[in-house]
This record gives sequence, C-alpha cells and structure tokens, in this order.
Amino acid sequence: GFMYVTVEDGHRWSSPMTRIEKLHGMFPRQYPSRWDDRSVPVRNDNRPYADSAVWLLDAMNMYVRETGDAGILAETVGSVRLTDPSSPETSSIVGCDKRRTVAETALEILECYFRHAADSPYGLTQIMYGDWCDPVDMFGTSRVGDPSARGEGRGAQVRLSAHVFNAALATVDLLESPAARRAAGTDALAGRVAKIKEAAVRLRRAVVKIGWEPGTRGRPGAFLSAIHELDRDGSRPDYSKGRTGYTLGSLRGRDFDGIPRRELLAQAHCIPMLLARRDWLDPVPGAEDMIRDMLATADELLYDDELGLRLYHPPIANCEASRRMVGRMGVLPAGCAENGEYHHAQIQMHFFRLRVPGQEDTVWRQFKRMISAFRGESLAGPFEMPCTSYASDRSDPHFGKGMYFGLSGSTDWIVEFFQEIAGIRLNLLGNGPAVAIEPRLPSDIGGELSFRRIIHMYEGGGRYRRMPLSLDIRRAAGGRSSARCRSSEGRAPERRAGAMSVPGLRVAENMRVTINGREAEKPEVAGLEGIERLDIRIEYATG
Repeated sequence: GFMYVTVEDGHRWSSPMTRIEKLHGMFPRQYPSRWDDRSVPVRNDNRPYADSAVWLLDAMNMYVRETGDAGILAETVGSVRLTDPSSPETSSIVGCDKRRTVAETALEILECYFRHAADSPYGLTQIMYGDWCDPVDMFGTSRVGDPSARGEGRGAQVRLSAHVFNAALATVDLLESPAARRAAGTDALAGRVAKIKEAAVRLRRAVVKIGWEPGTRGRPGAFLSAIHELDRDGSRPDYSKGRTGYTLGSLRGRDFDGIPRRELLAQAHCIPMLLARRDWLDPVPGAEDMIRDMLATADELLYDDELGLRLYHPPIANCEASRRMVGRMGVLPAGCAENGEYHHAQIQMHFFRLRVPGQEDTVWRQFKRMISAFRGESLAGPFEMPCTSYASDRSDPHFGKGMYFGLSGSTDWIVEFFQEIAGIRLNLLGNGPAVAIEPRLPSDIGGELSFRRIIHMYEGGGRYRRMPLSLDIRRAAGGRSSARCRSSEGRAPERRAGAMSVPGLRVAENMRVTINGREAEKPEVAGLEGIERLDIRIEYATG
C-alpha cells in the first residue's frame, strides 16, 4: 500500500532546503507489517532514501497499464508523520489524519523529486541517503567525508534523475489516459500534470547538460553516475561557470580518487530517457550518437565475457578514502555487490538496450553470461549457493566469488526481459492498442519463439478475468533468409522510439498474422472486450 510521509509544518520550501523539508513527500524505507494501531508511534528507518518512491510509481504504472484497473487511482490512502521532524533519522512515525487519492500521492512524489531538482546546484535529483541499495550516500553529505551529515547535502544522482524522468512520463501517460479520466476523474488534476511536464522537460535537459561526458582519448562518451555538491577539498565549485563537485563515473579524472571509471546503471536508464517521444517533448539533439557511445561504453569498458556486465569499472577500492567520500564499501567478499557484477543492474541494461533497433544479438549474448551465475558453486564462493553478485576485480583474491543479493528483483526483471524479447505490449488504458506485438528475436533463437502468459483484466469488485495469451512466431517451411531482414531475426517493423503503443505498426511483406485463427492486417488487438483468449501467430516467409 501507499504510505505518505508528511511533516507537521507542511510546505515551507526554501533554498537550500532543510533536512525536515527534504522529507516531505518521500517514503520511509519500510514500516512494520503488523502496525495495527496507527495512534501508537513505532520505530522506523525514516532516512530519506532518494529512490524508494520512484519504484512504487513504476509498479503502479505497470499494474494499471497491464490490468486496466485505473480505479485504484481514486482510492484514498493514509499518511504518517514524524513525531520528531527535526531528527528524522531517530524519529518514530505515527498515523496522520491527512488522506489523499493514489493519483494525488503519485503527483506528490513527483513534485517532491522536482523540488529537490530545483534546489540542486545541478538541476538534478538529489542523492540524499543513497540510491537503491548501493551505499554511495556520502555523495549526499553537506560536508565531504562527514558521516553525521548524510542526507543533508545536495549531491545529485544522474541515474536516478533519468529514472524519475521516465517514471514521470509513464505517470503522465497514465493520468491522461481515457481509463484514468473515466475511472478516477484525473482531468481535475490537469494543472498539476502540466507542471509535471514542464519539470520533466527541465530535468532531462539538466541530465544531458550536466551528466553527459563526451568521449576522450579514443573512449566513447557516457553519462556520469553521481556528483557531489562540493569538490574533493570541501570547497564550493563555481556553478555559474559549469563547475561541479567530485564525481562517480567520470573518465576525465573527476572521480573522488582521480581514477577514470564508468558506471552501468546511468547508461541503462538514460536509454529510454533519450528515446522518449511525446508531443510536448522536444527531441534531444544527437540522441542517437549518445546512445551509440553509451552502448560502446558498456561493451568496451563494462563487459567481461566471464562475469557479464560490471556495475563499476574499474572497481572502487575498499579503503578509507572510498568509505569517506563514496560510502560504505564493507561487503564481504570485498567489492561484491556494489563493485562487481550485479544482476539488478545487468538485467536493466539488457531490458532497455533491447529497445534500440538492431541490438538483439548483443543483448542475448551478454544476457547468457548473467544467467551463468545462477548455476554451479564456482561463482557462489563461500555462500555455496547460486549468487546474484560477485567480485569483478581480477586482482581481488575473491574474484568470481559472490553472494546472494536481491534475487527476487532480478527474477522479476528476467520475466519482463523475455516478454520484451517476444515484443508483447499490453496497454489497457484506452490510448492505444490493448495488445501489440513487436518481436525482437536474436539470431540464436532461429526465428522461432513461443511465449505464454495470462492477462489479468480487472473487472471491479476485486475480481480479475483471466485471459490466456499465446504467441507463436515461426519461419515458414522452406523459408529463406532475406537481404532485407537479417537472417533468422524475425523482427516486425520498428515503431517510433518511445511511443506509448504501436500506432502505425503494419504487416511486413514477408509476414502473415493470424489472431484466434483469423487472418489479421497487423499483429495487434484494439480492445479485449468480448474476447476470451488470444492466440496470435506470426509466420515469416523470409528473414
């Protein structure tokens, strides 16, 4: 469920923001599952982990898009407040009388992120207490190397900024959809949605301006990962001249230790950010060249044929300077999760890279290296179980040894990855085809694929209608390769990158489509009313 964090004195936004105000609109890390009496204060991790809320937006947007349950946006949810807002890290929480709809709560989350960006010297989302399980929260200190100042600084996270931008687009699409307007009356929020659009435009502009680092010395360009508010010596850079604090993920010696390095997740989340197209968004100049450089960075600097994709390269030394200026690196074996191959990071790069035309074969080859970590004890090291993260520093005595870290999240992304390979687009919001197919088959698959899943269509009253979906893609018997279609690839025509659905998707000359036994003009279904099951078959004569 949604839980909203508020403070007793409400909105009082100043610049720079205080610790209390930073918490407004953010989510605690977690709260007790059996907290039945909300009038009783409970202890809780109230530190402002900057990325926690954006994952809830992702889950909400995907749930409504794939079930059609837009009525959830009209549900009202409770909130909590801090009993001691002046000391959020040690404060308890207690129930609060304020209630908002889920739609309003989603907007509050985005508005909070954009307030943080407006307060940042870089116009980027602030890192605060670190990003998504990676303890780099020393970038969120107001004093370099001072652990007592965690969560107070205005250091920024490029990856999180791109993630927030992508979530904002999905949320706007949801709130403006026919389903949301009809079920939740979201037209009443149009003024706030318009401001979210304006803020999203500014945020993407800042990510490209501040986060992009052109190639140097024959290396391709890429995005930075994190930027401290201050320089390494604690001085304040001249922001008016484009100066920034020390970084993580720079090839130009700007990192905390002066060592050139790159980071994976910033590149992953910036792919859909650069591809995004909406009528209220101006295209990013040079976006295709930037994506090409980012993918080359992943292949040249971050890929290891034994381990797969590394989160950081070179790794961050587990030493006093790293702990002081980056964060807590004390993972055993040293450098396992935060430094090494990390399944959450890998699968996100694979998933987003698959949206770039022509990348299927590279994605498939690198994905298979990631899956190798799920079998055998050779990579599991001291934990004697398939690991999801392992040390990538070849000079480390623990190289190739790892730990179990977040398997559930990785597994969920793997399921989505296979659906992305099949090219299945579900959209029950009424602003495009309910089902559209755009396969992205790698050559290894040989032009044949079978994919099965159940669509759970919400019918109200807590009831769902189960609709089996079968997709079969085949090359016709005797089918030949074509110079126009890469051998065995079997892809449908590419849609405009970043579009919500597949308007304009049409049947290629070499493709025959049947839906529930009837020949169809294109592999999509406008709506699912009156349909009990979907059996979609695509047969390629060539290619």
